[in-house]
Amino acid sequence: MKKIYLTVGVALVSLMVNAQTTFKIANPLKTRTVISAERLIGGTNSTQAASATIVCNTQYTAGTTMNLNFTYTTLNTDLEYVDSLAITFPAGITPNSVTPSDSFPNTQDAGGGKEKFNGVAGQVISWGKTGTDQYGGIFSSTGIGFTVNVTIAPSITGNKSTTFFAQGDGFTAHANVNGSFVIYPVGAILKNLDVKFVQPLHLTALSVCNYGQDTLFALVKNLGNVADSTSQLTFSVNGTVVSSTSVGLLGPIAPGDSSFVFCLVPFNFSAQNVYSILAYVSDTSDIDMSNDTAKLAFTNSIPVALTSTVYTNGIESAYDYASLTRAVVASSPLNVGFGPSTLTFHAGAQALFYTIGNTGAGFPVGTYQAVAITPCVDVTAGETYRVSYWKRSNSVGQSAILTGTTNTAAAMTTVLKAYSAITPASTWIKDSVDYVATATETRYFAIGGKGTNSATVGVNVRVDDIKIMKLGLVDVKENTRATFVIYPNPNNGLFTVNTVNTAASIEVYNLVGEKIYTTTNVIKGINTVDLSIFVRGSYLVKVATANEIITKKITIQ
Repeated sequence: MKKIYLTVGVALVSLMVNAQTTFKIANPLKTRTVISAERLIGGTNSTQAASATIVCNTQYTAGTTMNLNFTYTTLNTDLEYVDSLAITFPAGITPNSVTPSDSFPNTQDAGGGKEKFNGVAGQVISWGKTGTDQYGGIFSSTGIGFTVNVTIAPSITGNKSTTFFAQGDGFTAHANVNGSFVIYPVGAILKNLDVKFVQPLHLTALSVCNYGQDTLFALVKNLGNVADSTSQLTFSVNGTVVSSTSVGLLGPIAPGDSSFVFCLVPFNFSAQNVYSILAYVSDTSDIDMSNDTAKLAFTNSIPVALTSTVYTNGIESAYDYASLTRAVVASSPLNVGFGPSTLTFHAGAQALFYTIGNTGAGFPVGTYQAVAITPCVDVTAGETYRVSYWKRSNSVGQSAILTGTTNTAAAMTTVLKAYSAITPASTWIKDSVDYVATATETRYFAIGGKGTNSATVGVNVRVDDIKIMKLGLVDVKENTRATFVIYPNPNNGLFTVNTVNTAASIEVYNLVGEKIYTTTNVIKGINTVDLSIFVRGSYLVKVATANEIITKKITIQ
């Protein structure tokens, strides 16, 4: 039974019937963002740290042979996969067999294939072999279930601590996991709240246009064996707490029951931004902390009026990347990997890649196709717009330019430039097409990536520096003048931004996309920026003018 906890009127209750059709958009956000596929073709990667948890979902009965059900969940959000897992049971609980024996296939996009079951060795069960895999096959942020048949000694009592060892794969330097979990006896009181998802009530996509104020809500399920009426569910947006409300607002949540919990403070999402939403329960008595938080990230964009403004996207900031709707075409065999390409780019500090591995990395042979769709832009009937971008690929990559009136892969039905091979391979080349608007409307454009893999070759398409502009519109970047100059560069954190024209804003981002500085007090001429409190390294300075947004890289020494 599902309960709805709210104090905002009957009207919201009636909306819930329809709102359930939007629940699915939250589920991919609880899984891992598919950015690791770049590893399959030798892309960038940094030092990773494996992190995982195991929960025993069954209570034991002394003096019996019985099945214990377990869930393995990946906790790290970086690109590290596990290539071997060993569980050591305590004295008095002896493992006999595992179902399914091969519990850890390549469940998402780890690329390592199955980590095979090694069997039972005394008190230890294990999968995979330590130190052998470049790409581990154990990864799941949604949880992998398996069952172990065990014999329980008659004299065993109390909570039994059980240890496990998970080794990160050999792709790069990594940290292993030495973890533990508890197997509880029958009759133990177990609290386990699972926050299934969170989202704004009316959100229907992860990249939207002109969003406004909305109400956050979450689904909470009681996986424990005791009713809960006291836990607090906290909602936050971009790190700021919006509201905390009692999960048991109108009564206890019975074991096995689930409840919709509404944030009673509406949030204004109208500003152009990437919004990171959390709903979480903080309770140290919960036996499984890995399922206590639900996440959702979506991007709201303000339409770019192409009659007077140039749309540019260099894939540099968090907003640049997130504002592109990255979607797989329905005919593709499985998810195409997307991610920021931080070693191979046309300009700036990164590009966007589409990629899929070869059959040796566990991907079936097939023709894979995906699109990166720009945010909303406004076009005027009769005007001509040029869509351009830079592209690069391996020997099998193709690209295309498409358009539609909604930001979904299925809506990209108008082909402006058909798929063709990207040649020469491994070289950045510019591509473009002109589009004549037939109506005054909001429209979306997409760069498509496509290719067929083989036993030895994966698909690799990279895109950078997308631009859409009306023909005849003066574009500062196409002019001989510099839009702005930064000096000195490199610097010690104190530098000058000298703008040719009055700018709307200056923003600075680190290379992981976090905004560390912003000002709207920008004048024509000399503007001083002080980043001396930040560590040495590379940063991106973004200046927004009346016609465009341009990003340049600086170095603090």
